[in-house]
Amino acid sequence: MKEIILDLNEITDSRELLESKPYPFTVIFIYILIGILAIALLWSYFGEIDVVVKANGVVRPNQRISTINNMVTGKIKEVYLEEGKRVKKGELLYVIDYSELQENRDFIEKELNKKRLELDHLNIFKKSILENKNYFDLKNEGQEDYYYKYLKFEADQKQAKESANLVVTKINTVKTSIENIKTLLSSIEQNQNLFQDTKNEYYIKYLAYHLRLKELQSITEQKTRDFAMQEKLFQAGAVSKIEYENAKDFKEKSELELAKYINETRLDLKSSLEENRRILKELEIQLQQAAPGTSGHVQAYTDIAVQNFKTEKLILLNDQISKLQTEINQLENNLKTLNLDIQNCIVRAPIDGYINIFTDINKGDNLQAGISIATIIPDNDTSYKVQIYASNEDIAHIKVGDKVRYNFLALPYKEYGELTGHITRIAKDTKINKDSNSSFYLVEADIESRPLVSYKGEEAKIKVGMACEVRIVTKTKKILHYLLEKMDLRFYGIIFLALHMICG
Repeated sequence: MKEIILDLNEITDSRELLESKPYPFTVIFIYILIGILAIALLWSYFGEIDVVVKANGVVRPNQRISTINNMVTGKIKEVYLEEGKRVKKGELLYVIDYSELQENRDFIEKELNKKRLELDHLNIFKKSILENKNYFDLKNEGQEDYYYKYLKFEADQKQAKESANLVVTKINTVKTSIENIKTLLSSIEQNQNLFQDTKNEYYIKYLAYHLRLKELQSITEQKTRDFAMQEKLFQAGAVSKIEYENAKDFKEKSELELAKYINETRLDLKSSLEENRRILKELEIQLQQAAPGTSGHVQAYTDIAVQNFKTEKLILLNDQISKLQTEINQLENNLKTLNLDIQNCIVRAPIDGYINIFTDINKGDNLQAGISIATIIPDNDTSYKVQIYASNEDIAHIKVGDKVRYNFLALPYKEYGELTGHITRIAKDTKINKDSNSSFYLVEADIESRPLVSYKGEEAKIKVGMACEVRIVTKTKKILHYLLEKMDLRFYGIIFLALHMICG
């Protein structure tokens, strides 16, 4: 490259420029710029910015909204529901036809009165049995049946006593027969009449036995003597062998008849003894059934039989009373249910407020139980609360007491500004949104009780159900710290520390 050499005299403007003083504006501008930068750095160091969590929310009344759910299935008879209508507590909303329920209630009331009267009669009957006195009045038409029932009870009780007495009498008779048979057998064995009472039939039986025995013994002795004589004559040749054989047969026959009589008499007596013992056991079992328990004396069983009859009757009565009481309790529960159903057929407003209809209903419609019909929004709230739907990602940063800012979709922020509040409650568990299949935490916060005023001076009030954008202030940061984070500087911490030392 060829060099160009110029004379200094030829460079007149440059010298003037270098030798001239700078303009005052430039100096001032530079100082202002440096000052602005210094102020900005100081402001960013000392200034703070809010870190917020964004969520959606809905304005709700402080009082709980009352939901009208239909409780009874039936046909609608009257309808007074209108969307947005203001109602007072107790005002009629709609009526379901309950004529069939009334008929059922009347029937149950009649049955209940009938059962209660029957229970009273059973209790009086029980008292009459316990106190052995008929407390029923024959002149009272309702008690006539039980009056005769008690008379029958007395007759049956008397019959039970007589039956027990009859069994006791039979037992005593059988026992006496057993003792008499034993004595008769002993008398036969000892060949001596051991009976002391001459009027005892067994005393007579022994005499008859003894007479017959003597008669047979006499015949046997006579036949024995005849045989002995015929034997001697036969040996002497005075009689034939046939006559001898006949005499021998008569003798043996008489001996057999004597032995047969003695054996049959004893056998009959022993059989009779066993039969009486069997009868005695049966009678004792029968007595034990009629009068369970043990007693030292058989006669006491009659009293036991009477008491047992009364006890069995009382047990039966107690069972009837218990069963009847159960039926009465069931009827009372049914009656309560019917009364509640009838009451639920007449639907009234539970609170003062405005109607918000969920399900349109008309006269004549068949309405099923469990359907949500409408809600009543309280109209006397001076303050509201906001239900916030916080996501799982943000819930960890939210705590009770955090400041909240609200921007309402219906009242633009740029025109009406915002309202503030604080977190008051955080749900312990998530709720599931079935439509989006996502979960969220329900958070509640209060809100300022004041109207919003636009830049035009127009005043607007929030209403229940308004949607809003919620900004929850979770913490604050230095502006410089925030800017450096956004700039993603690797060594912003060192710079921040240096500024801290300079400013400090």
